[in-house]
Amino acid sequence: MHGFYSVIRYVPYIDRDESINIGLILVSGNKVKIRFLQKMPSVKDLSYLIPDKENIKLVKSYLIERRQKLANRYYFFDVKHDLANTFQLTDLRPYSGNSDIFNDLFDMLVKPPQKHIKDLREKKSMREILYKI
Repeated sequence: MHGFYSVIRYVPYIDRDESINIGLILVSGNKVKIRFLQKMPSVKDLSYLIPDKENIKLVKSYLIERRQKLANRYYFFDVKHDLANTFQLTDLRPYSGNSDIFNDLFDMLVKPPQKHIKDLREKKSMREILYKI
């Protein structure tokens, strides 16, 4: 399985350049997978970094409506440009891996750090997951 992925980020104040990863897009051929955090992390002093549920719903529906466009790298940049403010997509990054790569990437890049980080380190390094080294 080969393709590209992009992390969906929430940036409440662009000038501060602080963000939180809230989702992942995985593109493989014409197939596109989109996944968001089900529950936002809670950190008292950083609560302003957490997007409200209504905005998340809007971005989800926006991306789902454009799912097919995301499969085309040319149109991906149109969607990325549309989300260039509070919600952003990272540049496309290549990946190569097994059928569970979507879940592995989501756990490493989006899910709040917990016990799973230790489990993933024991499982594979990020480089091994992305490039089958």
